[in-house]
Amino acid sequence: MDSSLISTLLRDLDNLVWEIHTIYEASFRTFSLQKGQFAYLTRICENEGINLADLSFQLKVDKTTTTKAVQKLILSDLIRKEQDTIDKRIWHLFPTDKTRQLYSQIISEKNRVLELCFAGFNSKDRVTFGSLVTKMSANIAKEWEKLRIEIKNNVSKNAQNMSLYRDKKVLLASMHQKELAIKEPFEEIVGCKLEVIDNFNTDQFGTFSGEVERVLTVYETLKKKAVVAAEQYNYDYVISSEGAFGPHPNYLLANSDTEMLLFYDRVNDYFISDYEISMETNLADYEFDQPDDDYSKFLEKVMFPSHALILKAGNTVLAKGINDRATLDQLVSENIHKYGKLKFETDMRAMHNPSRMKIINILANKLAKRVVAHCKKCDVPGFGITSYSGYLLCELCGLPTKIKKYRDYKCIKCDHIEKEIVDSSIQFADPKYCDFCNP
Repeated sequence: MDSSLISTLLRDLDNLVWEIHTIYEASFRTFSLQKGQFAYLTRICENEGINLADLSFQLKVDKTTTTKAVQKLILSDLIRKEQDTIDKRIWHLFPTDKTRQLYSQIISEKNRVLELCFAGFNSKDRVTFGSLVTKMSANIAKEWEKLRIEIKNNVSKNAQNMSLYRDKKVLLASMHQKELAIKEPFEEIVGCKLEVIDNFNTDQFGTFSGEVERVLTVYETLKKKAVVAAEQYNYDYVISSEGAFGPHPNYLLANSDTEMLLFYDRVNDYFISDYEISMETNLADYEFDQPDDDYSKFLEKVMFPSHALILKAGNTVLAKGINDRATLDQLVSENIHKYGKLKFETDMRAMHNPSRMKIINILANKLAKRVVAHCKKCDVPGFGITSYSGYLLCELCGLPTKIKKYRDYKCIKCDHIEKEIVDSSIQFADPKYCDFCNP
């Protein structure tokens, strides 16, 4: 087997890149930029409004690395973020005025270094070199993408191999097509076989439209659903789902969707649960008493007809799952004179609410990963984040701020707890999060 290099080209390119970045870091230190931050800043300046996923893809780094880098840049007042008006999970990134001024200096330095690299090149050499590098990049990008997918798949397979529930039949105790959001994450990550029984009436535990009042807490309702379904259909493993809608716990003027999923292991009497809170909800209602009322703006606001509506007269439900304008107008015409006042409510059942289905899918991925995470002390599944604790001290006054310092991981069975620093790169909090410095 020949162990000699075909060419030292890649070694030379490695050295070239290392030398260039060393020069960059030395130059950009005068701008108070930390290692590698210039790469994020230039891409954000050149693509104002870019989101985290696209920024990660452009820089060929994982999303976790990008998130940490972006947090530092925000705290340094170098960039700002704005929430997407439609998909509340997405944040768009923008440079601050301070960064826009830095950008021209960064580009000037990069151009200076580029001219050093091209010393002795004529214009034709430059064009040829550029096209060859572009071609090489396109060639290796195929291998890089293949490797990225393999790594993602291997993570999923490793989790399955550790799973106590691999190849087990798991019942989804739901009647609103939530399997569309839950089935894939659990089968891929946990390795179980998700099954649905059409005639399990989850409305007996409460309905969003108010016909059946939910008398238990969300968590107790989840447990009851799972236990009843397990006994009724003789399943050892059950997933139950619940949602609650109303003001966001931290932003009271905004509505939120709080989703909770629970995995019940009847064999070992384990209850593993997790939740997701999102402002990506169309929750709203509209009341009117005029036959010719123009409710078009309300329909647009709640994303009708992709998101269905409920029509009510007082507490009486006249129709559910309305998802076309002709039917809606006809129902209004038939009932406005009879009842005098009508009300539209958003239909929050998952099969009629794509926004909710997205949040359930996010949570399903989250819970599936938790189900295959075992406690290091007793090896029971379900080890995961239960709370956040501690506070970062203010950089200016040294008092505790609103910023949490630790993630707390806890076992569902024993007393084992692990703490993880939320961001090890940050020692102190910005004074803007301090109630003393910024009351």
